[in-house]
Amino acid sequence: MDLLHWKKRIIECLNSTEFLALSTCRNGRTWTCPVFFAYDEKFNFYFISQPGSKHMQNILVNGEISVAIYSTNQSAAGDVFGVQFSGKAVMLPDSEVEKAFQIYYTRSPNVAVMKDNTAEKYKGPKALWKFVKILPSEIHIFDTKSFGEERKQVPVEAWKS
Repeated sequence: MDLLHWKKRIIECLNSTEFLALSTCRNGRTWTCPVFFAYDEKFNFYFISQPGSKHMQNILVNGEISVAIYSTNQSAAGDVFGVQFSGKAVMLPDSEVEKAFQIYYTRSPNVAVMKDNTAEKYKGPKALWKFVKILPSEIHIFDTKSFGEERKQVPVEAWKS
């Protein structure tokens, strides 16, 4: 499969849902949480969450995460596909919030028009919600249409270029 086709299939999967399942780990105990997400052209992923939540506290201690993204509108009887990856999650400093805000709310424009929703609300130590950026280290795709029942690792050149 050429690099363009890999990228096309990843984007198709990402655009099939607004949620990702985020798995974190702290002290040998795992935690999985669904979050709304957005992504940029380099396949960095962004989400917002409350700093006191369990997954955010886990990320502060251990940023190593894994993610699964798949549409729940699939049937086991038909072709299915999803993306899984591992990587590093970091709570963004205030200096990077404007860019993350634009990426995140461009994907969900209906939420962006909420009253008083500005990037400033996500800045500072007292912000009720914070942005997190996920930098994948490897991406795998499960795509029965392209590969049958075999999960494949996506070549780095297909998503880092």
